[in-house]
Amino acid sequence: MYSAITANEISSAAYRDGYRWPCDYANPNNLMVALCIAPNLPDYHWYRLTSMSGSARWTHKPGSTRATNLDNSGNYIVDLQTANRGPYTVWGGCMYSPGTARTTVR
Repeated sequence: MYSAITANEISSAAYRDGYRWPCDYANPNNLMVALCIAPNLPDYHWYRLTSMSGSARWTHKPGSTRATNLDNSGNYIVDLQTANRGPYTVWGGCMYSPGTARTTVR
C-alpha cells in the first residue's frame, strides 16, 4: 500500500508488485510502463509502451474513455517526457515487468 500519491510512493508500490526499473528496452517480452503524477488532483496515471505497425508508441486509458496513443493535444505519444500529459505534470519514471508482475498495485 502507499501512504501518499507521490512518484516515490506509487513506484515503490509497483516495485513490490514485481515491476523493476529502469526500463529494459532490450527484451521485447518485457511490459514497459511509465508513471506520471497529477499533484493538484492528487492522482497518478500509467502509460504502456506498445508496438503499432512496427513503431513503438506510448498508450494510456484516461478514465472511462477508450485506450489511446494520443496525448492531450491529439499527437502520437512518442516521448512521454515531452508529450502533453494534461494535469499529470510530474514524471514518475519508467519501469518494466519481466512477466511476473501483478496487475494490482498494493
